[in-house]
Amino acid sequence: MEAHEFDLNDFEKKLSIVDGAGIVLQEFLSILDGKKPAMVFGLGDESFKEKIETAFPGIYIRFSKNQPFLPRLICGVALDENKAAEAAEYLSMNPDDQGVVLGYPKCCVTSHMRFVIESQALNAPLVTYNSFKNSQSLNYLTNNIFNFYSRIGYQEKNMLDYARYGESNINLPINTINFQYISHIPCRYDCEASVAWGKITEGLMKKYTPNVEAIIKNTLARPILFVDLFEWIVFDGKVSDGVLSYNGILPPKAFPDEGLMKAVLEGNRLKVDDQRIEVFNDDRLIISIPKKDERNGFLMDFSVKE
Repeated sequence: MEAHEFDLNDFEKKLSIVDGAGIVLQEFLSILDGKKPAMVFGLGDESFKEKIETAFPGIYIRFSKNQPFLPRLICGVALDENKAAEAAEYLSMNPDDQGVVLGYPKCCVTSHMRFVIESQALNAPLVTYNSFKNSQSLNYLTNNIFNFYSRIGYQEKNMLDYARYGESNINLPINTINFQYISHIPCRYDCEASVAWGKITEGLMKKYTPNVEAIIKNTLARPILFVDLFEWIVFDGKVSDGVLSYNGILPPKAFPDEGLMKAVLEGNRLKVDDQRIEVFNDDRLIISIPKKDERNGFLMDFSVKE
């Protein structure tokens, strides 16, 4: 596998092609740099295949023989033609084999397999809470809250929510698919292999697209109240002794409970435990929302500790 070197100006000229095709920039950079064996994505316009292969000599894009998501075409991308063709058929593989083909950490694949076997892989609160509770600390490089490719499945509601999510954030300076450093679901948010992978991606982004990387980090390295797949809030604030003091909220936008969102916009402090979510303005309680279980809303602090 031969890695390719691109200077910043050269890559910036071609970035619009990558973005227009709906490719996750971080994964594509990792392919070009020879760090990742292959990636998959859905191509909405078949003409982008030739455009991308022309712009990036040595890149192969191969279409899957099975296309369940038409009009988007499942593609495999790699520096090796056989690996691109193999990745394109990832839907016919079990998650263990998918992880090998796409270069995911073994520990994270094993964790994901357990949820697949239990038919819980699309239970976002359960899967996310499991990674959260198993962590001693949370590293922003492993923040996968805004990465949906392995978390939506075939569920129509999830697909409709994903389309709505994209439309709601269409005016952001970068595509919402790029709010990630890793493309897999981490077994823990301090998983050593996932952090190492995130550092590689962060380095590539700083080298080739530093402005995009700064936007990504500004969102990922923040406290997040997570409730469900498309129910969360990103905060501009700091957590101390389990209490979040915040100045505002940050994009991208999701679809949290309207009553909760209204209270958050009126308040400046948030407290979450296993029983309830509480929002305050200084010491005045604005709202107290009972939780049906510990996974029904939890605070994840991905901030960089000083």
